[in-house]
Amino acid sequence: MDTAIVLRAATVDGRRQALMASLGIALGRFLRQPSAVKVLDRLTGGIFVAFGIRLAASPAP
Repeated sequence: MDTAIVLRAATVDGRRQALMASLGIALGRFLRQPSAVKVLDRLTGGIFVAFGIRLAASPAP
């Protein structure tokens, strides 16, 4: 999808607009990445804690 946006900007509006579109896409991805990492970190951390509680609560063999 991002490639299509840059190609459209290049063919319709010119090289400068294509460069601006690609910079905007890169900035958006850069700003969105840290929040996605935090969500994944919390999700996996919660799973590991739940698994640990389950192991601690299970009877020993």
